[in-house]
Amino acid sequence: MSFIDLSVLFEPDTLSDIPIMRPHFQYSDHETGAGEMMKTYGCSREDLPAGGCCADTRISCADHSGTHMDAPWHYAPTMNGGERARTIDEMPMEWCMGNGVCIHFQDKPDGYKVTAADLEQYFRRIDYQLKPLDIVLLHTGAQKNYGRTEYRITGCGVGREATLWLLRWEPMPGAGTFLCLWWQRNLPRRRTRPLSGRATWRAWRWSITRWRR
Repeated sequence: MSFIDLSVLFEPDTLSDIPIMRPHFQYSDHETGAGEMMKTYGCSREDLPAGGCCADTRISCADHSGTHMDAPWHYAPTMNGGERARTIDEMPMEWCMGNGVCIHFQDKPDGYKVTAADLEQYFRRIDYQLKPLDIVLLHTGAQKNYGRTEYRITGCGVGREATLWLLRWEPMPGAGTFLCLWWQRNLPRRRTRPLSGRATWRAWRWSITRWRR
């Protein structure tokens, strides 16, 4: 069995999500580190190697930054009709490693909503039957714009019907995307700059409502 690492580089201020979710790096040099060491421990500069110490990087980020898995708790406090939503530490590790099944939908236009019929046709064409714990990877072609403003509005999205089609397997298969969000492509917009403030909330809420129907 071969293992494929799907992680992307964790870089500062990458244009991959809304501004409050982006990672920020603060770099400190040896001069700054020396000052902190002398203040904290009462040592002198002569006590430090070459008069400097502890260059480091301080990272501020949300747990939505970089390559990650969203737990049900991320979306809402409850799941399955009222149960307390699982947090990330409660997600089974076996859901994170398994056979990967890549769905190539790069040919779909931006904003296209993938249907159950699209998935059925695709799996008939590749002659494959999904199995429990398969990890489904949706390749939309959005990665070509990763790190650019257009990333968040590039690629297709998966509608409610198609999502429920995938969830017929128990335990359900995992899912990963080569795009910003699983359903975000269904937003009725074509923009060359990111949404912000109240507009971002309206768009996100609209997408959730559409996804649940």
